[in-house]
Amino acid sequence: QLCKVKPETVAAGQTYTYVETDFIRALKHGYVLELQEPTVIMQPGVLVGLNSLLEQDGSITLPTGEVIQRHPDTTIIVTTNITYEGCRGINQSVLDRMNLTQDVELPSPEIMAQRAMSVTGCEDDYMVSQMVRVVNDMSDFCRKNSISDGSGMRSLIDWIMSTEVTGDPYESALYTIISRATANDEDQALLKSSVLEPVFAPKRKSA
Repeated sequence: QLCKVKPETVAAGQTYTYVETDFIRALKHGYVLELQEPTVIMQPGVLVGLNSLLEQDGSITLPTGEVIQRHPDTTIIVTTNITYEGCRGINQSVLDRMNLTQDVELPSPEIMAQRAMSVTGCEDDYMVSQMVRVVNDMSDFCRKNSISDGSGMRSLIDWIMSTEVTGDPYESALYTIISRATANDEDQALLKSSVLEPVFAPKRKSA
């Protein structure tokens, strides 16, 4: 968002006040700026409209008439999950203006477990390592079976935190990783039987 225009009611009618956003401040003063998930923008011309600001010496004219010149120290980082449902490939004209592009893969299972334990405070390293195994197996299963949603680090962390409350990894998985992976009942049943239950079997209810 380049700027905000805030309406102000006055006696004669309505006027508008320009409010500078963090985006503009970052460009003017040489900050680090992250553009998250630009590929979900529905109108393709919106992101391309920022191309002038993606140039090292770019500029843009605001609705107020002010010309904003990009500070030479400004660093723009564009991040996206291209495999997520709803995300598309980044426009090539935007990619052409990036000095560096890098694909970031999921970390190793050991690193995933360490990060998840650090975030959640869970100290059961065996249980967390088994959860990481399930999450990674689920991602592979979803990819091989054309299930578009899948799971990742956020799902893993939520699963661990839920299990800390319920004490039941299987039950918590149903409402964290399974429900996020797909809304299809048949696919959920397959994930439970093929991926979840071999590692975390459901608790038997007492008669």
